Amino acid sequence: MHKQVKVWTLIALALGLLTGHVRSDNRIVVYLKHAPRELIKSIESSPEAATLFKQTPGQQATALLQAQVPGLLKPGLGGVAAVYGGYFNISSKDGLISFPLRHTPQKLYVAITPLIHLVRVKGNTFSHRSYAAEPTPVALYALEMKKDEKQRTYWEVKKEALPKDRIINPLTLVLMTPPANVIIPEGEFLATENPQLILPDIMLISREGNDECLLKAIDLRQYFESITVETKKASETSTQHMIKNI
Repeated sequence: MHKQVKVWTLIALALGLLTGHVRSDNRIVVYLKHAPRELIKSIESSPEAATLFKQTPGQQATALLQAQVPGLLKPGLGGVAAVYGGYFNISSKDGLISFPLRHTPQKLYVAITPLIHLVRVKGNTFSHRSYAAEPTPVALYALEMKKDEKQRTYWEVKKEALPKDRIINPLTLVLMTPPANVIIPEGEFLATENPQLILPDIMLISREGNDECLLKAIDLRQYFESITVETKKASETSTQHMIKNI
């Protein structure tokens, strides 16, 4: 068992006391997805793409492999590191990231950044997480579940300014990859009420720099608890995914 950051345990307990009992079988579920065809077409018509198409086939292949026009490829969805509430996970080949739910499912922050810092108090005890100093890029979004006048449930997604102290809110899921690799559409999106907190679309359009971010994230892994998912066949047509180490 990896050593877990003690402060996250305290945060989880405090959140549980403030919001009521947190069922251990409830989860945050994120599926990284590829960008829709319409977005890819818009990138294909960009000046960068026009320049690319004037190159020889060999030059095009090299440029594509270097992700100069990342929307023209469908990047692999696996291997994106994420942290939340004292847990560490890496997206599966299908883009799945899941964590034990450690707060009420009304609001969540999602940050995309290649690097975070743990502010050490003593030994392996840390007071909080913080975003790396500029010029390290950070994109921060607030995702809040609401109801309209007809009692329909929807997600409101909007981009947020970074806090001046650069401290990461405890209710933040951090995707550790460059923000340019990810698109989170802003607006209002219909949702289904569910014990699991299933987030709206998060699209991966590139993997540029992700491998380096993953190596740095693995250095932090010793301070977080890893997620182990067990897959069982629930019926002839469905499978069940269960987190084993909650």
